Amino acid sequence: MSWLDSVLAFVGRLMGGPQSFTDQPPMDFGRGYYETENRRSAMIREGGIATNIRKRVGDLTLDDLDASACWEFATDELDVDGQDEETVRPRPDWQVADPAHGLAIVSAHFSAKDGTKYRGYYYVTTDVGLASQQPTVVTGAGQVNFWLGMFPPSQAVLDAHFATLDTNSKRLFPLSFKGDLPTVGHTSSGVVPSFRKWSGKPNGEAV
Repeated sequence: MSWLDSVLAFVGRLMGGPQSFTDQPPMDFGRGYYETENRRSAMIREGGIATNIRKRVGDLTLDDLDASACWEFATDELDVDGQDEETVRPRPDWQVADPAHGLAIVSAHFSAKDGTKYRGYYYVTTDVGLASQQPTVVTGAGQVNFWLGMFPPSQAVLDAHFATLDTNSKRLFPLSFKGDLPTVGHTSSGVVPSFRKWSGKPNGEAV
């Protein structure tokens, strides 16, 4: 098998579909961190993630987060056809989450009020508050970002978000999260009290 065939085969396996976090046993942050590290280490031993992969941040899957805890925004490739400001690339070589590296997201573990565990990511930034961190849960059914910006969606869209997470407001909030990598120069954890919208304050206000 040629080098290119090997890369394409690996990408095919990577894109074959995310594994639902709900299929995994419940875990606390500590155990979850080490299980994630073990899966990532296994992938590295098998040849690692192909660093030429480019994806939109909203298309990242649980498998992607297992393969690389950190994904960098490819802002130096905006002139490449098919890429834009939402395009990210894996950075498995970044073992510390540091805003000095550039704009990136880092995988995180989430814990709901009722104890349900989720996986997802947050934005690495020196700015404080949910408006900058934008914590996002990733599931087999898609992503749910809890920061909804200046123009929050309709109740039907919010209901769809709860359906994606298979929960409701009383069971979900407050939702805590903690990043999976050691950090430098920023906060990698937080608490989401509700879906949030812009208000001029770092944590916004409830939708």
